[in-house]
Amino acid sequence: MNNQLTLSKDSFSNVWYKYDVYLLFAVIPNKCKKTIQIQFQPTMTTAALSIGCLLIAFSPFFTFLFLLVFSKAQLTIVVTTSAFFFLCSSLLSSLIYLPFSSFLGTDSNWNLVIIIPSSVVSQTFLRCCFVHLYHRVENVVKKSIDQERLDSSSPPSETETNGHNDSKEKLRLELNDKTCALAAGCGFGGMHTILLYGTLLASETGRKGTLYQSSCSVMPSLVNSACMAFFFGILDLIWMMLCFYGMRRLSPGMEGGLSESTPQWSMKRNQLGGKAALLIIVFQHLAASLTTTTNQLMEKDGCLVSLPILAFIVVLSLFTFIFYVPHNWYMPDTGRRNNTQHNHLVNSIGQENVYLHEE
Repeated sequence: MNNQLTLSKDSFSNVWYKYDVYLLFAVIPNKCKKTIQIQFQPTMTTAALSIGCLLIAFSPFFTFLFLLVFSKAQLTIVVTTSAFFFLCSSLLSSLIYLPFSSFLGTDSNWNLVIIIPSSVVSQTFLRCCFVHLYHRVENVVKKSIDQERLDSSSPPSETETNGHNDSKEKLRLELNDKTCALAAGCGFGGMHTILLYGTLLASETGRKGTLYQSSCSVMPSLVNSACMAFFFGILDLIWMMLCFYGMRRLSPGMEGGLSESTPQWSMKRNQLGGKAALLIIVFQHLAASLTTTTNQLMEKDGCLVSLPILAFIVVLSLFTFIFYVPHNWYMPDTGRRNNTQHNHLVNSIGQENVYLHEE
């Protein structure tokens, strides 16, 4: 069935949807005396573009969801809870902006001065609240395991001991900071992508044309928004790992925290302080958010400025995390000790086997 676009006389129309790729701008002179019908065949251009952009935008979320989260039930709870905390951060930033919306209006550029800092602070605060809640749950699990050890009166058999230790090792593996930080970043970034990109994708699904905007006339709006959602998805993962690292080291008495002699504002290599890590999150998030304002402040093609800068911030954030955060940051002290003891045990068993083989 052919679709028709009917333009009557005395009309001057700017068509901002590309039909079959080639129709971008239709201008009908004022002296047109009859109805003009433009016919086009429905194609898979929009469907293919929507699916491709969907995979680009949600690729960080889908990658960690299927490769990491689905293998462990505890991480599914972490993803769901972190997504809820992102919704709470959106609600908090909206409540902060609500008193200013009445006298600033919707078209004022001053809205950016209120919306961006409030959103950055709200997301950082709720991200820290989530990590704090996780640490409390972790302490409850640790106390439960210690209490179970104290309550064991009779020595178990060798088979029961091995099975009991295996279950504890699996539990500790699922509760280390690295795994849970990636799962929490997956949930936080996934919900961020849904709110940032899902509404545009839903509104454009089913259309026969492709939406273009003056802020990015060189590419469809779906592609521009998908790239931004992709970059922010990666940043949410990095910021969540930094938040886990910083919150772990804010409390000197917490397992895995820094000693009292270590400065919290330290910016040395492999010796990043807890407060410094949280401050890095705020500055990186603020810089990434400000890059998106070029789409509104520039009259045309602001995406040519915002996308390269946003990609540079992603690379810089990843380099900052690798350079300043130690490689064994994700494992609490008990986990590191258990891992060291396990390695010593494996090495000693291997040496005994070598000696028996030589004899």
